Amino acid sequence: MQSQATMTTQLQTLKSKLSLADLIHCAHQIANGMAYLKKKKCVHRDLAARNCLVDGAHVVKISDFGMSVYIRDGHSYKMPDMSQPLPVKWTAIEAMTEGIFSFKSDVVR
Repeated sequence: MQSQATMTTQLQTLKSKLSLADLIHCAHQIANGMAYLKKKKCVHRDLAARNCLVDGAHVVKISDFGMSVYIRDGHSYKMPDMSQPLPVKWTAIEAMTEGIFSFKSDVVR
């Protein structure tokens, strides 16, 4: 098993060594992972570089599902209590102001 680092660490450590093609490949893998989560009706709610693991072959895996929710009916989740902590820097406006999370709020920032 290869060791993994967060995308944040990988970008800081290798920023001058990563090509545009490497970055696009990583972004494509994250987009595919988010499409998979949508298919499984899962809203991650905390997608950020710190929650993406990258191995030595530049294979990216989305991690840290502690804030994720399963969308039973429809396309969104309404937080019952706005006092729950949120990753403010990465949270969509509608999620912060109204407590509404959706597949779109996971990826549109």
